Amino acid sequence: MKVSVDGTPVDEESDLFGLGVTATGFIGKGTFSLVNLGDVSNLTQRQIEDASIAAGITRFRRPEDSAWDPRNGEKHRNDAYFVTTADVNTNCRLWRLRFDDIRKNPEKGGTIEILLTGSEGHRMLDNVTIDPFGRIVMDEDPGNNSRVSKIWLYQIATGEFVEVAHHNPKFFDPTILNNSSFITQDEESSGIIDASDILGDGWFLLDVQAHKVNTGDPELVEGGQLLAMFIDPRIGAGKRGKKNDEDED
Repeated sequence: MKVSVDGTPVDEESDLFGLGVTATGFIGKGTFSLVNLGDVSNLTQRQIEDASIAAGITRFRRPEDSAWDPRNGEKHRNDAYFVTTADVNTNCRLWRLRFDDIRKNPEKGGTIEILLTGSEGHRMLDNVTIDPFGRIVMDEDPGNNSRVSKIWLYQIATGEFVEVAHHNPKFFDPTILNNSSFITQDEESSGIIDASDILGDGWFLLDVQAHKVNTGDPELVEGGQLLAMFIDPRIGAGKRGKKNDEDED
């Protein structure tokens, strides 16, 4: 994907300035087009990276996961959302790709926009899903860093952004003294998907990965859980408070 701002190519995402540079200050919106590198099946990872740089493809700070807007209506079907994880000390962002025409001419691209700049309190967003209410739900993977992993919700129509869950500090916060229940600081939630078609409105499926080697059970490599999580549809409900196919943005 090649990104440009007012016709000027963007070589790489800036931690401080988004799609901008020092001279321009922060820029959060531009245009993009897709790039065909041909058959890369026999290339190494490094060769693909070198070919991408040579083709002028924009470099992002660790793209992680993406999701298409599942709502009905022409104005939603062209929208895809993705996150750049970055690291625990730099700006992790939520982006929107709005294709001009995803069905007939995806190569043409469209507009790209930063929706979360990285200053809103989240860190190292990992997996992404979108429900029929236009709510983007994202979980964090802070890696082996001293941060209790959280789950966040972003409402597309209003920009509302709220923390909806976090891991139990008793098990994952290394700063709690004399804590015999501590497991590891290397935990994450992952693989979140909208499960409303199966479980009903507001339900999601995800897992918890506690990255500590388990030595007590030969069939269990690490700790973890498979979870069903309910987020009340009234949280981040958008403008209509129901499945908002007609909401703007």
